Amino acid sequence: MALSSLQSLLESLLLAAVKPVTAEQFLAWSGADAEELKLALGELQQSYQKENRGWRLVQNGDEYQLVTNPEFGPVLREFLQEERASDLTPASLETLALVAYRGPISQAELETLRGSTCTVILKNLTMKGLVETADHNALGEALYRVSLEFLNYLGVEDIKDLPDFERLSQHEYLLQSLAEKYSGASAAVAEAEK
Repeated sequence: MALSSLQSLLESLLLAAVKPVTAEQFLAWSGADAEELKLALGELQQSYQKENRGWRLVQNGDEYQLVTNPEFGPVLREFLQEERASDLTPASLETLALVAYRGPISQAELETLRGSTCTVILKNLTMKGLVETADHNALGEALYRVSLEFLNYLGVEDIKDLPDFERLSQHEYLLQSLAEKYSGASAAVAEAEK
C-alpha cells in the first residue's frame, strides 16, 4: 500500500475510533508492516504539527489517538459546555433510559431493544458525561452504565432511586427480547467452546 493511502486509512481509523487505537490494531486493519506503520504515523504527527492543524496525533506507549490542538483549549471548553447542556434527542433519551434501567448493557443489547443502531448516540452520551463504559461481557463487548454525573444531574444517590426502578428494570418485554436475541448467541458460544 502506498504511504499516502496508508496514512489516509490510519486517519480514518483514528477518526472513527472512540478510544485510543493500538499499533496492533493498526497492523491488523492496514496490512502494513511495523516499519511502514511507524513511518506513516510519524509523518502524520509531523504534518499536523507543521501545518498547525486543529488536531494532533498523540502517542502513549503503543496507543495512538487524535486530540484537539491545545492552542484552542479555552474555546473548545466553552463550546463543549454548551454542547453538553444542549437538549437530548428522543432517540438519545430512549437509549439513556435503557442504559439507566438495564445497565450495564452492551451496544448489541441496546440495538436489539431499540431496533436501530446506537453507535453515534452512545458516543454522544459518553461525550456529554452521562454514560460510561462499565466492563466487558463474556463476548468481549463493552458494557455501558450511567455515570455519576447522570445521577448527580437527576439528584439521586443510587440508580435504584430512579422512579419505578425495580419494575422497569425487570420488565418482561425487555427480558423476553434479550432472551430471544441471546439464546442463539449463547448456544453458538457454547458450541464453539467444545
